[in-house]
Amino acid sequence: MHRSLLACLALLLPTLEAQGRDEHAAAMKAKEALTAFDSGRFEEALSLYRAAHDLAPLPTISFAEARCLEELGRIEEALVAARRALAEGPSKDLKSRIVKKIAYLEERMKTGRLVIKATPAGAEVLLDGNPLGRAPVEPVEVERGYHRVTVRTSGQNEATQVVEVRGGRESIVEVSMREPSGRLSVKAPVPNADVFVDGKFAGQAPAIVEALQPGPHRVEVRLPGRSPVVEVAEVRDGDTTSIEIEAPSGGPRAWYKSSFGWSLAGAGIAGLATGAILLGLAASDRDEVKSALDARSPLGPSQQELRDKWDRADRMATAGYVVTSLGGAATVASIVGFAVNAKRSSQTAWIPACVGQSCALSVRF
Repeated sequence: MHRSLLACLALLLPTLEAQGRDEHAAAMKAKEALTAFDSGRFEEALSLYRAAHDLAPLPTISFAEARCLEELGRIEEALVAARRALAEGPSKDLKSRIVKKIAYLEERMKTGRLVIKATPAGAEVLLDGNPLGRAPVEPVEVERGYHRVTVRTSGQNEATQVVEVRGGRESIVEVSMREPSGRLSVKAPVPNADVFVDGKFAGQAPAIVEALQPGPHRVEVRLPGRSPVVEVAEVRDGDTTSIEIEAPSGGPRAWYKSSFGWSLAGAGIAGLATGAILLGLAASDRDEVKSALDARSPLGPSQQELRDKWDRADRMATAGYVVTSLGGAATVASIVGFAVNAKRSSQTAWIPACVGQSCALSVRF
């Protein structure tokens, strides 16, 4: 780039002398402009080149002005200066370079540079729905036109802004999102009860939950020996919402108040008793058969009668074992029923049916 401008300047000085214009002042301005350009002081160089052009409106100066504008990112103005240089009758070599520069600048005009200033740091940044990364993000080249910039922190907390990007220019959009400041205070009738907010453990009661989004939140308090109590709390931005969980009505049920357990116990006892009777009758019949066989009396029962009586005893014994097993199972089930009843609570648990509208469903156990 430096050599290109030196070449333009070399063409510029004899042209100024030949045309008899205020060549000395224009040449001095052009030299100063080149020094500023070479040092990266593009605004200063632009101002000096424009002053030189006012003294001597030559295509070499207009072309140098276009280069300054390009470095400054002002592509649209650079294109205007390059086209002006082409109209000022440049030499064949300079004209070729100007034509190439115009084609390049026209291509650059199809896109623009977008600078996104997003806060807070670490927030997710999306451009037209596509993720760019987390703030801060680097500037991006995009097609000219309208673009949607979204900054998202957590959950549904996001802010969106539409920005117009002009071709060949730098557009800056600032999207700031304040961190949520809602607070929730949860108290419970039992100290150290576990508190959950929106399914996440928030500590033990009494608990203070910070940085909540405004709107409804599901609060669950787990009390020892009782069913969880769930309520919906409406949190306001910048304010503290207090919720106090009341002690559930009634205490834990006594184990002996389980009607289901007593029903099973009754069935179990009846089964055990019936089974015992059947086994006793079977044993008695078998003893009688054994005694008759030992006596071998001609006046006693026949062999067929004894065989039938023995078979009947076997059937009663089988039935006795089955009924006894069922009675034992029912007895064990009754014990489980009593144990379950001892852990259950007579409270009402509030289960939210639609958290978004703060409604709840009451279910009594």
